[in-house]
Amino acid sequence: MTGFQVDIGGIDGAGKVLQDVATSFGEALSRFQAELNGYNRPWGDNDDLGGLIGAAHDEVSEYAFECYQDALDEISSAGVDLSEMAEKYRIVEEAADGDFTRFHQKLGG
Repeated sequence: MTGFQVDIGGIDGAGKVLQDVATSFGEALSRFQAELNGYNRPWGDNDDLGGLIGAAHDEVSEYAFECYQDALDEISSAGVDLSEMAEKYRIVEEAADGDFTRFHQKLGG
């Protein structure tokens, strides 16, 4: 490999997009959960079948929402990580630029 270019703005932009996606996903998830809860257990809990359906629904939906939340957290975390990576690249690039400028000046340039 002879060299590479890092698109700092692109990395930072991708991080911000992922954070925005996580925010939108979280809002949609909250709306969906509220809508689901708004049905007020339409199967009823007054008989054995309704009780079984309700228990299954509760377990499955709880697990699903935990999975959705984990995915949301990972997406958000990836966005933060990308933005932090971009900032670290920016710092290194600015330091290297300063070092080369000082080196050039010492050489009489």
